[in-house]
Amino acid sequence: MRTHRFLIGVLAAICVTAGFLGLADDTQSVKIIRIPLDVLWQDPGNVASLDLTYGVGGQDGVPAPPFQFAKEDMTASNPKVLVKDAKGRTWNVKWSDEARPEIVANRIAWACGYITETEYFVAHGQIVGAHGLKRARRSVDDSGNFSNARFQLRSDWPKFLGDRNWEWDHNPFVGTRELNGLKVLMMFVSNWDDKDARDVDRDSNLGVFETNEDPHRFLYFVADWGASFGKWGNVMTRSKWDYKGYAAQTGSFVTGVDHDMVHFGYVGQHSGLQKRDIRVSDVAWILRYLGSISDDQFRQALNAAEASPQERDSYLRSMRQRVGELQRAVTKLNYPVNTNPPVPPGISSPYPPLPQDQPQQTPPQETPQQTPQQTPQQTPQQTPQP
Repeated sequence: MRTHRFLIGVLAAICVTAGFLGLADDTQSVKIIRIPLDVLWQDPGNVASLDLTYGVGGQDGVPAPPFQFAKEDMTASNPKVLVKDAKGRTWNVKWSDEARPEIVANRIAWACGYITETEYFVAHGQIVGAHGLKRARRSVDDSGNFSNARFQLRSDWPKFLGDRNWEWDHNPFVGTRELNGLKVLMMFVSNWDDKDARDVDRDSNLGVFETNEDPHRFLYFVADWGASFGKWGNVMTRSKWDYKGYAAQTGSFVTGVDHDMVHFGYVGQHSGLQKRDIRVSDVAWILRYLGSISDDQFRQALNAAEASPQERDSYLRSMRQRVGELQRAVTKLNYPVNTNPPVPPGISSPYPPLPQDQPQQTPPQETPQQTPQQTPQQTPQQTPQP
């Protein structure tokens, strides 16, 4: 941090000195580049090129058996244990109806540029030396065999800050399109478990990583996507990994557009914080990424969680319908076409054309934006693996 401030001070001093000497015109090219110390979102690059089968950890990150028992994890409400794999890596293994939805939601959030943890679904395996289990004894037999588990990587860097949480309405990103885009994603996957720092006694689902760069950065992320792909609602009606419930509520995903605000049918633990102040421009922005995920990529994410054919087909239809609802929320207001992102060659635009009988209107007192120039395809930026 001291180095960062020192460099900024030096550059500022150069600018002041040049101005004093009458060299201000020559310093117009001097720019102070500020490194973002608080990060919620990173540009994923060409979304169409991402492999949602493996997510941020890639194929090389897949857990390598045999798995050696370390200890049982008694935090939160689901059965979990810590294990070491054949490559010496530590994994948190979780069982429950959250294992599959967490994998799928994790892949979608990663494709949209959000910080995600390295996670995989392991259908069958054995934990060597498992003993003294309490909650996990329902998921691991006497020989250590298990099925349908979510493996989440544990590592020293980036370092998880267990004593640092954040709230949906108190963080460095309030009012930004990146935070509002994350809220839209939470509702898109019907993740009703949106606990934050005010719920820390029940285990907050918003976390922070610290990197080992100089200066250190802080990565803000959703730490638990498990309560997804079912029905949103109250404690008596909500569900997880329930393709019929997810499909039934898809028609009320977007409930309307009022002036520049989009309204949603979502009900979670902090419904108002999720739904409040979502602008049409926020929806248009997140569609640059969410709307660029192809059907094949959605299938990759669902196959990564070993969804059944019936589950896969139903979820795919529902997700595609929800993307369509977001697109209609944008186009119903004749939102300026110039806000649409450039589309890579060979990729069809994720936005439907504006209705022909409703010509585009430029908002008053607003200068139309220029469409950015097409840029060469970039290699997707990898989020540091936790």
